[in-house]
Amino acid sequence: MVETARRIYEFEDFRLDVEERLLLRHGTPLALTPKLFDTLLLFVENSGTLLSKDEFMRRLWPDSFVEEANLLQNVSRLRKVLGETPNQKFISTVAGQGYRFIADVRKITNGEPPPDVLVIESHTRESVVFEEENEGGHEAAKLVVVPALPARRSLRRAYWLIPLAVAAAALVWFALPPKPPRLLASTQITNDGHLKWQKYQGLEGPSLLTDGSRIFVVEDRKGQTLVQVPVAGGEAVPVPVPVPFPRFQLTDIDPQHSELLMLNWHGKAVALEGPLWTYSVANGGYRRVGDLSASDAIWAPDGGILFTRGDGLWSANSNGSEEQLLVSLPGLPHAPHASPDGRVIRFTLADPQTHSKSLWEVSRDGKNPHPLLEGWNNSPNECCGTWTRDGRYYVFQSLRDGKWGIWALRERGGWFWKSAGPFRLTTGPIDYVSPMISLDGKQLFAVGIQSRNELLGFDRQKNQFVPFLPELSANALTFSKDGKWVAYTSDVDGQLWRANADGSNRQQLTFGPSIVFMPAWSPDGKWIAFVAGLRGASWARTWKLYVVPAEGGPATDVLPDSPGQFDPSWSPDSKMLAFAPVPGGPLPSGMEGLGSQNAIFTVDLETRKVSKIPGSDGLYSPHWSLGGRLAALTAGLKRLVLYDATKQTWGQLVDDKVSFPLWSRDDKYIYFDSLGANGFVCRVDVQSRKVERIASLENLRTGGTLGAWSGLTADDTPLFTRDAGNQEIYAFDLELP
Repeated sequence: MVETARRIYEFEDFRLDVEERLLLRHGTPLALTPKLFDTLLLFVENSGTLLSKDEFMRRLWPDSFVEEANLLQNVSRLRKVLGETPNQKFISTVAGQGYRFIADVRKITNGEPPPDVLVIESHTRESVVFEEENEGGHEAAKLVVVPALPARRSLRRAYWLIPLAVAAAALVWFALPPKPPRLLASTQITNDGHLKWQKYQGLEGPSLLTDGSRIFVVEDRKGQTLVQVPVAGGEAVPVPVPVPFPRFQLTDIDPQHSELLMLNWHGKAVALEGPLWTYSVANGGYRRVGDLSASDAIWAPDGGILFTRGDGLWSANSNGSEEQLLVSLPGLPHAPHASPDGRVIRFTLADPQTHSKSLWEVSRDGKNPHPLLEGWNNSPNECCGTWTRDGRYYVFQSLRDGKWGIWALRERGGWFWKSAGPFRLTTGPIDYVSPMISLDGKQLFAVGIQSRNELLGFDRQKNQFVPFLPELSANALTFSKDGKWVAYTSDVDGQLWRANADGSNRQQLTFGPSIVFMPAWSPDGKWIAFVAGLRGASWARTWKLYVVPAEGGPATDVLPDSPGQFDPSWSPDSKMLAFAPVPGGPLPSGMEGLGSQNAIFTVDLETRKVSKIPGSDGLYSPHWSLGGRLAALTAGLKRLVLYDATKQTWGQLVDDKVSFPLWSRDDKYIYFDSLGANGFVCRVDVQSRKVERIASLENLRTGGTLGAWSGLTADDTPLFTRDAGNQEIYAFDLELP
C-alpha cells in the first residue's frame, strides 16, 4: 500500500493540516474560509520571512484584480481567528512593505513517499503501457500488455458510432448556455409611502411573509406597525399587536401559515438579542417560546426552531427547550433559512471588522460551514436568501455597483445539471430587497426602493425645517470659516464639490470610483479633509482619510497603509487631524498594540505621525472646536464627553444617547441630535451644561448618500438630510426553467 506524505505544521497551540485543509487549536477545528486558509498557509510556509503586499496579491489572487483592502481584510480576520492580543502576536506588520509571520513553526511529516511507485502512462483500447519510476533519473522501464486480436472489427466500429453520436449531442447540450430564470410581468402591490425595509441594529432580515392570500410586513407608522395586504394588491391594513411588542422583528410564519414568529426588543434595546414569541394571525393570541433569546429565528422543516445568537447558529424544540449549539462562526449570523429537504442551512454572516455581509452554508448538524459565493462579489453584501418550495432555486438580495437587486441561484441536482448562476433577476432604477416566493412558486415578491434625499435647513421664524440649497442635490456639507464657501457630497455622483455659499459657481474636487463622505474644511481655508471608499456595505473597511486643496488639485491619501478611518476633524492651527477608526475595524498601522479598537487618534499632516489621545479608549466621532477643545462620543451608549487637555481626562457633558456633535462658531455650544423616541436637534451650553431643544425631528425620516446626516451652516443653522423616497411591495411573475 502506498502512503502519501502529508504536510502538517504546528505553532503555539495550533496544528495546520495542509492536505485536510484543517486548522485545529487544542484539537478543536476552527472555521476558516478557503481564502483565509490560503493566507495562513502562505504565512506558515514562509515563517520569519518578510512577504510584500504584492507577493500576497500575486499568490492569493493570481487571476483576479482586487483591491489591497481585500488583503487587509484577510489579515485582520486571520488575526481574530488566531486570537491575537497585545501580549501574543502571530503576524507582524512592516509599515509600507508587508507582513511577517513571527510564531515558531514546526513542520511534521509522516514520511516521504516510497521510491517505487507504479504509474499508468497511457491506456488505449489496444494496449496498456505501465511505467515504473526508478531512482537516479534513468529512463523508466516500460511494460506493454497486448490484448487479444479483435473480432468483427467493422461491425464493432459501427456500434461505436451510436455512443459517439450520443456523446457529441451531450457536448453540444452542455456547450449551450443554460436558460436563465427571469421575471415577467410586474405589479405594484402597495402605494402608501411607508418605510417597509425592516432594519434593526444594522441587521437586515426577511421582512415579507405570506399565508398564501395575504402579505405581512412591518411598516414605520410613527412606530413599528404590523400590516397585512392582499397578494393581489390593495390597502395595507394594520394588524393589532399586543402590548408585549413595542419594538419587534418579524422573522417567519409557521408551515400551517397561522402563526408569526417574532423577536421582541425591550428596554433601550442596546443588545442584539431578545425573547422569541409566536403571534396568531387568526385570533391575536400570543405566547413566549420558553426562555429562548435570539437575534433571529425561523421554523425548521422538522418542526423545531433554528435561531442565531451571538456568533452561533442554534437549534431548539418548538417550545424553546433543549437548545443546542450547531456551530460557532467567524462573525455574526442572521437571516437563517433551511432547505426544503432539511439537509442544509444558509444564512447571512456579518463580519464586524470588515462590515461585509456574505451568504454561508452549513449542514443541518453544523458541519462544514463555508461561504456560498466566495469571490463572486469583490465587496460582499448579500443577504436574506430563501428557497423555492421545490428546492430548485435559491433567491437572495445583493448590493452590486451601488444598487440592490434580487438574484437567483440554481441548485445542483441530477445528471443533466448545468451552471448554477447566480442570475440577476431585477434591473432598472429601482432597488429591490427582501425577496419572498409565493406558495405556488409562480411569483416573486420584493420591496422596491426609490431613493431620493432632500437637504433641509431649520427656519427659526417658522419653527420648522424647509428645503436648503435644493439646486445642489447635496448632503454632508461643510462651510469655510469665513462662511463664503460650502463643500459637499453630491447625491448625484457621490463626489466632493465646492460652491459659493448661495450654491453658485460649483466646482468638482474629486472624481470616482470612490464615493466621498464627511468633508471638513480646515480653519485656515486652504484644505478640505474627507473620507472616501468604494460603494457597498463592506466599503466601510476601505474608508480612507484624504485631504484636497480647497481651490482644487490632487487629493492626498493621509495614511496609505491604514484603511478604515472615520470622522476627520481639524485642529485649530490646521496642522493636524483627529479621527477614529471605523467601529470594529483595524487600528492605524503601527498602533495595533495600543489596546481598544475604538479610540481617538491624531495625525500630523507634515510628519504623518499618528498619536493616540490619552484616555480615549471606547470613544469615537471626535470634534475639535475653533478654540482647541475636543469633544467625542462614547461607543454603545453614545454619551457626549469633553476632553480636559490639562488633566488628560474625559468628562461627561450630556447623559443621553446623541449623534452628530458639532461645535458652534463661538465655542459656547455643542449641537447634537438627541436619539430619543421622537428625536430633537439640541445644543448644550459647555459652561453651564444646560441642554436646550432647538428643533423637532419628529416625522422626519433620516436619509443621505450613506445614511443619516446632520450638520450646521456657517451661522449655526441646523441642517438635516431627509429621506424623501418611497418603499413599496412589488409582485413579479416568475419563470424558473
